[in-house]
Amino acid sequence: MQSDFELGHIHDHGPGRGSTVSLVSGSMATNFERPDWLAKSPRYYEIYLNPRTYSETHHATYRPGREYRSVEEYRHKDSLGRVWVGRENDRYLSATDGRLVELVVQASEDICHGPANSTWARKRIKESTPTILRVVYSLLGRHLQNNQDAWSRVSMCLEWLPSCVTIAGLLFLPTDLGGELRNNGHYEQFKYHYWGYSTASTNLHEVEPSSTNNLPGPRQFANGISKRPLRPRLLCLLQDVGGIVIVNVEEWEAVHGSLEYLFICYTTEQYSHESNEDMDELHRIAKAATRTAGVAAYWIACSCMPDDDDQFEDIYRISDVVRGAQALVVIIGPSPGLRPEEGEMLRHLGSRLWTFPEVLLSPSGQPISIYKRDCPPDSFRVLSKRNFAIEAWGDTTVSRELIDHYEGSIILSPLELVSIALQCFPNRETTRYYNGDLSYALMGLLRRRPSVNPNDSAFEAFCRLSWANDSDRVLERLVCMLPQNIDQPWYEINDFWGSHLWEIEPLCQVVGFGGKDTVIMSGAFGAPIRWTSLEPVNMLMRKTAKRSVARFALRSTPGWIVIGVMSLAITRSRTGTDAYLAFTVIGWIFTGLYILVMLASPYLISILYVGKTWASQPWLFGFEGYMEIGEIEQMVFGINLSRLKWSPYSSDLSLHVSQNGECVGKDPTCRESTAQFVSAARNSRYGELKLFTLVDTNTLTVTLFRARRPPVAMLLCGSEGGMQRALLCSYDWKSQTLYRENVLRVDTLVLDKMSRVDRFRLGLNRPMAETADVNGKPKVAFIGLGAMGRGMAIQLLSEGFPVSGFDLNPMSLETLLAMGGTVAPSPRECVHDASFFICMVANAPQIEHVLFTKSVGAVFGLVKDATIILCSTVAPGFPQKILDQIHHRFCRPDINLVDCPVSGGALRAAQVLQSFSQTLYTIDGGLGCASKVQLINQHLAGVHIAIAAEAMGLAATMGINTKQFYDIVLKSPAHSWMFENRVPHMLRNDWSPHSALSIFAKDLRIVTSEGLKEDFPLYIVSAAERLYQFAARAGYEKEDDSGLVRIFIPQNLSLISEATHRESHAADHGRTSRMICLMLSIVHECRDILVSLFAIASV
Repeated sequence: MQSDFELGHIHDHGPGRGSTVSLVSGSMATNFERPDWLAKSPRYYEIYLNPRTYSETHHATYRPGREYRSVEEYRHKDSLGRVWVGRENDRYLSATDGRLVELVVQASEDICHGPANSTWARKRIKESTPTILRVVYSLLGRHLQNNQDAWSRVSMCLEWLPSCVTIAGLLFLPTDLGGELRNNGHYEQFKYHYWGYSTASTNLHEVEPSSTNNLPGPRQFANGISKRPLRPRLLCLLQDVGGIVIVNVEEWEAVHGSLEYLFICYTTEQYSHESNEDMDELHRIAKAATRTAGVAAYWIACSCMPDDDDQFEDIYRISDVVRGAQALVVIIGPSPGLRPEEGEMLRHLGSRLWTFPEVLLSPSGQPISIYKRDCPPDSFRVLSKRNFAIEAWGDTTVSRELIDHYEGSIILSPLELVSIALQCFPNRETTRYYNGDLSYALMGLLRRRPSVNPNDSAFEAFCRLSWANDSDRVLERLVCMLPQNIDQPWYEINDFWGSHLWEIEPLCQVVGFGGKDTVIMSGAFGAPIRWTSLEPVNMLMRKTAKRSVARFALRSTPGWIVIGVMSLAITRSRTGTDAYLAFTVIGWIFTGLYILVMLASPYLISILYVGKTWASQPWLFGFEGYMEIGEIEQMVFGINLSRLKWSPYSSDLSLHVSQNGECVGKDPTCRESTAQFVSAARNSRYGELKLFTLVDTNTLTVTLFRARRPPVAMLLCGSEGGMQRALLCSYDWKSQTLYRENVLRVDTLVLDKMSRVDRFRLGLNRPMAETADVNGKPKVAFIGLGAMGRGMAIQLLSEGFPVSGFDLNPMSLETLLAMGGTVAPSPRECVHDASFFICMVANAPQIEHVLFTKSVGAVFGLVKDATIILCSTVAPGFPQKILDQIHHRFCRPDINLVDCPVSGGALRAAQVLQSFSQTLYTIDGGLGCASKVQLINQHLAGVHIAIAAEAMGLAATMGINTKQFYDIVLKSPAHSWMFENRVPHMLRNDWSPHSALSIFAKDLRIVTSEGLKEDFPLYIVSAAERLYQFAARAGYEKEDDSGLVRIFIPQNLSLISEATHRESHAADHGRTSRMICLMLSIVHECRDILVSLFAIASV
């Protein structure tokens, strides 16, 4: 069976159809049947497949694109005691009845048609306005908006009568046009109750009754306060002969009286406990410092810490030992890897977590003595605390405030003390003993200390410390802060609005720990957010005589028409009787009134429901995405009358401007950074920030905010600056936990319309559960969306693979987005979470740039065990070079690389390949073998095109009808697939880049280079390469490779297309055609022999 090559694809012409084979190293080639639409056109992949199917109905529901991996079933009990059991998925408490229901989120059009990147279902926003009002607003909309022109007036006149007839029919149906007044004009109640126990409670009577209470754990230490030791356990006592003895302080003082001592401060980074030399030097300096200070003993951690179970407890009591010392001595020495300079050594010691409180709590007014390793006994420096902070600490501005506090010059409140300390402690390093070390180090600065609990996390230890001390409800204030960075840890107190803890006034109270870094709170005000749909909003308007008349007329019309029709019916049954004349008159009067009211009904209805709004039924409506505020008002109220306004300073995206000295909220997308985020959020991945919009019908404001998940409730937990701090919380129904997603600032008047929320469990950062794509297929990153790459990426999408793309051509990215893929701003972002990375760029330098560019290269974002599929035509040794760099230079031995020019992959990539392949073939030879076969493939393809171009140029020059010549060659032995495919482009004079000429200019250069390495003569391909290089220099490199023919006919570049209309003598035409066909056949035979020899030499 004859095989021909094109662009790295081997086309096997079987009976009735064509197939494509892609070459892969070590591994395989793929057999891909071309779709019919591809066979009909020479342009590759111009018809795109839409991979995402959905209902075209206006209110379709789009199922989640991702699902949770957990198959465990969980139990949930709602506030009314209803139990639901099921697997993990996104659910929330219904805003109307409190049931646990599936979370379906309204979304804007671009979100609905974007990538399925969520674990919650989506649906289009449905307008909730009653039908009668829609008819009226459709008729009078332009008039009510003061936006009428001549044509709109004519249109209104033509539509008036049909609208009146429609309204007349609809008025007979019972409906509430004004919306329901609910909850006495208050927000819906957030029907939530936490049924669980606190792991630690402010009141011990609330602790779970269990036999496990006597085991070490959080409950045992709920309110336990450890005793502060008045004296250290052990001290190093100086001896007359120059040595020391370690004494039990309590026993020694019982006999000899009180004992003064020095506190020796050092770090194990400079003096290792494992080195006898270091320990001897440390004690030598300590003894000299003690004698110089005129005291009898010193405390040093390496000798005065007990070896029993109390050792860890003593670590957290070092602060009390410092307080009781007469003075502080700091001993420094060189550290491995650091310069042996005094300043460098001092800064290194100051960077340690536990040396910070030691310096702060050292005796007030006493200078700090600084000794260095190997120094004489009388050689030391003296520094005050303030100067020590300047030389040793990098955060002098903040830590200086703590020094002033402990020196007594400026006394901080407990809240200020904790807040400032939390800024200093996290910046320091330590050897971690327990997860709560940060809080336990902070504990030394405060008066009351809870017992050390090894099971506590840093947050739980801090909560326990806050409870034990009068810290002015620091936890209640802390949860009301909006972090500047949503991923920052809890102890970085950087409020987005620049507020401090002491500027927030709590509305609720922390009553216990919930475990897993959560707290139990009570007393907050709250309301649910409605995501599934909009509801008609009741509007309160001032009662006027006009509205009263309109209301009476509209409500009485059904009675009028009934009376009128009955009267006329009675009259008709008694014709000719004068006694029934009165019924006739009455009937026509009431019928006429009905007709007049119906003709005026659009106007009367507009009087009732259009005007200044005094108040409205409070609702919190939410949807995902962004819409113009006019569109939002149209959806909520049925018409845009500029009732809704953007909130000026509610969220971190809010924007406001000054107009006539007044603060006016503005569309947040007017800020460039917000507009960029709105665009990026459409393609955000699972776990990344998404964009949501909140509509508050009480304040008639719209707020744009960002969160990882749609929050299901708003909780008012504190106030600041005349505004309420509102926590937007998502709901983890498995553990009945509300997690803070964002914090808004809302008007205080909202507080009066909300009800209290029952005891609730709150977490600050929701853990991201493991998810998988719904279709179970791995994510594929695709870089290089050219003519071939774009089609392959879209084919992957059509098979259900999630595809993320990156390309320098914006049009290619827009096409991928339209087909349901996602795009990324850099290669690193593109390969995030992708199991397979297909690289289909033009050449080897571009591959290296895509992979290894600092900070944004793909190698920095690859997940563990990812597979790279190189689809570019490169030298055979290049793939191994790339793999060696990834494994050794970038220390990623887990990464796999498959060498498969154009398409394909190794066995682990079979799932991806089968989306555009029917059969996979293994090619033996290891990494680089596919590139060798691909080079020979390109050798054949390039020569075929060059010979076809030369033959067509000769035929046209000899006066042959080129269309007839093309038909003859197709039936002769000189036929090739390249001739069949490329010549039609020449006949149409079509040089649009179906396959750019620059590809063969590059590939044949690689072929000749490899031929030189193998010392194999490549006569034909060398000539072909020179032809392509000449054509590229002539300016044809970005056009189709079939344009190579123009270098053979420079005198008339359109000669071949013009020759399709020639008339030629049959005998001459046939003789000339046979001659050219013979030339083609001979060249093909020579080519086949040389290529076979080159293939043998390459292997």
